[in-house]
Amino acid sequence: MLGAEYDAFAASLETAPVRGLRVNPLKGDADAVRAALADEVGALTPIPFAEDGYTFAAEHIGSSPLHHAGAIYVQEPAAMAPVAAVDVRPDWWVADLCASPGGKSTQIAARLSGEGLLLSNEYTRSRVPTLCGNLERMGVRRSVVTSMDVPSLAELYEGCFDLVVVDAPCSGEGMFRKNPDAVGEWSESSPAFCAQRQYGILRAAAKMVKAGGTLIYSTCTFAPEENEWQVARFLAENEDFSLTAPAEAVVVASAPGIAGALPQSEGFAPAPFTLTEEPSKLCRRFYPHVFDGEGQFLAVLRRGDSGDEALPKDSSSPLSKEERTAAEAFLKESLTPDAAKALLPKLRSRNGMVFVHPGLPIPGKGVYAAGVNLGSVVKGRLVPHHQFFSAYGNCFRNRIDLAPDDRTLAVYLHGETIPADFVGWGVARVCGASVGGVKASGGVAKNHYPKGLRK
Repeated sequence: MLGAEYDAFAASLETAPVRGLRVNPLKGDADAVRAALADEVGALTPIPFAEDGYTFAAEHIGSSPLHHAGAIYVQEPAAMAPVAAVDVRPDWWVADLCASPGGKSTQIAARLSGEGLLLSNEYTRSRVPTLCGNLERMGVRRSVVTSMDVPSLAELYEGCFDLVVVDAPCSGEGMFRKNPDAVGEWSESSPAFCAQRQYGILRAAAKMVKAGGTLIYSTCTFAPEENEWQVARFLAENEDFSLTAPAEAVVVASAPGIAGALPQSEGFAPAPFTLTEEPSKLCRRFYPHVFDGEGQFLAVLRRGDSGDEALPKDSSSPLSKEERTAAEAFLKESLTPDAAKALLPKLRSRNGMVFVHPGLPIPGKGVYAAGVNLGSVVKGRLVPHHQFFSAYGNCFRNRIDLAPDDRTLAVYLHGETIPADFVGWGVARVCGASVGGVKASGGVAKNHYPKGLRK
């Protein structure tokens, strides 16, 4: 496949993988976060196609207070390319259909800028808590997390989304340098097995794209059966879709797709689906000898201006009298007047939890999270949820601002009390990003950072 380039490719696999991160514009002061990162991890090198994306060389970034606060998200550099390939607009409805651990979902949410709507779906239920945790940490407000097979999801949300992202489960050949476990999990039959599953996902995902909308298909593997062959078959069977060029910065950092007859893996049945030279160039491949990242494939497909649309019935309920009274009292006591006024009309109830409705209809099955949990009512009073502190921390009247290297911040992350000069609910922040909640009285703030997240 690579011909004369193969030696350079092989040599690149002997080098150390490159680490990447994104600064989260939904939380904190981006300039302050970058300055703190420079002190903590050294030089940050901008990733040319990824807004707020950088490469860095330090280890153990996951223990940083900035990571705890959701001010940054650690993500492999080439994995940022699929979302960066499209100009995501703030008012879009976007579905990420193979979403855990949340890299692309949180990247999409950042580009939606607190507007629009995000549906994040993860079929493997054991991986859903990680997805929910990352969306919570990054302060994402307008999202729904589901765990369904894509055909079932497509029945609920037919023709609803401006953008649908399918980062399909694959044989993982592009991760061999970064993840030795990926090598052990691979076999010669892996591409054929993955290709069959991928096409079922891709075919169902297409039904969720609205007329004139966009479908991104991506993998982190090199096998053509999982990449160009999938696109060629999809185009042959879906005449209302066409390949379109990704963003120029993504094109410059990558290599074109493969045209013509494709190599075949064990167990892969011959088929007449191929891409000719020009369409194949619209597909993009990331190789570690071309770009400082791991392997990635992406294709951007646009749907024509026709198609049906359907929405599920929303499964949430209006607040009970007790819930409304408790929620209103908490918001008026804790938030700025404008924030409290804006949030009150958006409150709904679901599974015993008062939450801020995201605006996307919530189906009655397969839903793990929706909007932002405000809290639950216990004995007439609202007990706030950590997600609300994370997503709406900057709306609180009372804030404790701490530097990344402040001993008090380390104490807070450990779960202990910290000093406070106010009474009532508030948040602890670093570089303007809310880490979590506190309730203060008598000069002492009781810690409400969840035990499972503490250092």
